[in-house]
Amino acid sequence: MIANPNFEDGMMFWETYDGAGAAEFTPDGENGMKIELTAIGDAWEPRITQMNVPFEKDKAYKISFEAKALEPKTINLQVGEILPNDPWFTDFKPGQEVHRLIGTEWATYEFEFQMNLENDRGGVLFEMGKVGDDDTITTLWLRNVKAEETTLGADEVPPVITTQDLTLLVNSEFDPLMLITSIRDERDGEIDKSEATYVIKKGEDVVTEVDNTVEGEYTIEFAVKDKAGNEATATATVKFTSMVFKDDNKIKNGEFTENNDNWDTWVADWNTTEATFENVDGAMKIDVTDTGDVDWNVQVTQKEFEAIVGKTYKVSFDLKASIERTIGFEVVDGANAENPVPILAKQTVNVTTETQTFSYLYTVTRAPETSKIIFMFAGGDPAHYILDNVEIVEADLPEYLVNPGFKELYSWRVFTNDWEGSVADLKVEEEEYVINISKFTGPQESWRLQFIQDKFAVTQDIAFDNKGIISLEADKEYTFSFYAYASKAITLTAVISTGPNEWTNLIAEADKEVPITTEKALYTITFTTPADHSGDLIVKFEFGTEFEPFGEEDPAQKVVFADLSLKEAEGENLLIEGEAKHYTKGYIFEHASDDNYGSMKFTEEGLEVTTTGVGTVPHIPHVFQEDINLDAGKYNFKVLIKSSVARTIRFNLVVPAEDYRSLLPDSKVDLVVTNEQIGEYLVAEVSFELATPVNGVKLEIDFGKVAEDDSDVPGVFVIKEIQLYRKFD
Repeated sequence: MIANPNFEDGMMFWETYDGAGAAEFTPDGENGMKIELTAIGDAWEPRITQMNVPFEKDKAYKISFEAKALEPKTINLQVGEILPNDPWFTDFKPGQEVHRLIGTEWATYEFEFQMNLENDRGGVLFEMGKVGDDDTITTLWLRNVKAEETTLGADEVPPVITTQDLTLLVNSEFDPLMLITSIRDERDGEIDKSEATYVIKKGEDVVTEVDNTVEGEYTIEFAVKDKAGNEATATATVKFTSMVFKDDNKIKNGEFTENNDNWDTWVADWNTTEATFENVDGAMKIDVTDTGDVDWNVQVTQKEFEAIVGKTYKVSFDLKASIERTIGFEVVDGANAENPVPILAKQTVNVTTETQTFSYLYTVTRAPETSKIIFMFAGGDPAHYILDNVEIVEADLPEYLVNPGFKELYSWRVFTNDWEGSVADLKVEEEEYVINISKFTGPQESWRLQFIQDKFAVTQDIAFDNKGIISLEADKEYTFSFYAYASKAITLTAVISTGPNEWTNLIAEADKEVPITTEKALYTITFTTPADHSGDLIVKFEFGTEFEPFGEEDPAQKVVFADLSLKEAEGENLLIEGEAKHYTKGYIFEHASDDNYGSMKFTEEGLEVTTTGVGTVPHIPHVFQEDINLDAGKYNFKVLIKSSVARTIRFNLVVPAEDYRSLLPDSKVDLVVTNEQIGEYLVAEVSFELATPVNGVKLEIDFGKVAEDDSDVPGVFVIKEIQLYRKFD
């Protein structure tokens, strides 16, 4: 069934595809096909395939082949039809993942599948990209490829249940099956989650249900059987936590300790409405003696507090009244007082004669010109009210995107005693890391000025402050080299250490002090790791003793580094971003083919993408960010972009592990830029909702052939803003 199975006729009947990978495919005589990998992308990048294998519906087949590799390499094996358009592939064994670890000696590998489709256009695919955690780049050989009818033997292999642990907010919707991401069986394919049974435990106790209304942690034990009765089990946990809020109150004088300062009051002056306002015992008393026509005839307001798009806030206040009645309350953009735009839609508050605390959540989806909080006390029966403890605080929620503001971030950071007034920053200039010190308060202690690579610098997550990131082997000699100079002659203290416990320096005492001058020069330190060394390392330089205190009115000082390297004699550089470049951290420009389709860079406006060509499909080329983890809930996805050409640009959020399933309502958002809109910032925006958490999401912006005609052309595109945030209402 397989034509040219040993590649004796070269590439006849076979096709190759590199995508984001790269490989050289060379017929190699009795060794079949030699495949030299030089780069890899997703699992299918690169691949070698043969289509038009005449598989027949309702028959079982065995695919077999011989292979070897210079280094062990996991490959992905597929059967199906490659399509020219979305969805790009018809899978002949849906839900049945087949991976094989190719060893260094010739061996035969095989798998079986049941053909359930009427399709003779598909075939076999050997995919050599990144499979799971295996990103090995090596050389493989492939020969004697066969596809044969077979009778499936007894199924003795159980399914595989893949689960995820979740942390959810109290009152979040929850179903234990949310913890299952997939159930797959080599024979049966994908098994529906509903087939799984489960037992819920809280601690060691079995319980009948999960209580999502209070904080707590549960263990769920799952079990499922395939059609042959083979059982698989798996365990996952779910934890419910309350939403955490930051301490900073955005409302001024919300406790009314400064009389009624910062608050405005208003009473309708065209009717009989009457009200007075005073501060009584550190609270505002509103006495409405004539309630006018409607609730908004008497107002207490405050304007111009923080309201950042994409942020969620909790507004709360204490309130009681002399009688039971209702008031109106809202948060708005009050730039136009006659037609305010809601941020938090108007709420009806049921007030009693006892003090109650009222709380509301809202997410800002549009930047207000003038944020405004409004309490409305008119309408209904006359009453007096006591208002106190008005607070707006920001929810401490995860940032779903890395570097959404397109800041030039590095895997190095500068540290100084900024809490004492010192000021220093880090920039890349002419392929050098330049530390500008504009103010130094002292005292002159080494640690008060530092240039550091640690896990915090690399991940931008302060939870990893002073945590190691560089891994070295025990009892090995390493060379640490770098170029450096400064605005004056100083001495650097070089430190390579596992961190805060003892700050033990792997660099010898005699070698750690490095005098540098005002001239750029290369410095080299050789050291050997201890025989019992373990743990990831921090690499840093200290120079806080080298500058006397000075102010911002004095000339700034600088320390400059370039081409930093840490390696074994003939090894690769183990430092991250040792070369000083303008890294677009968080975003990758992918040609997705063998051709070069352009580049991207950060500018003062945002992320500038320059394309030099257009491929035959939307994602050639594209910009992406991957490994985004989203909780269940409502979201808003917004991109602000301008284009130098008229064309269609596609935006998407997809799940690569689920055949690139889109999370968006229409599977994509297409922005059509007309000739009249060239050079103008345009908005692509969509809201969507996730019933369950989704991990491994990929954000894609496609600059290839998106429109059905040939109207899509290369150009220059500036992305000023990308927002992906959860909405609460």
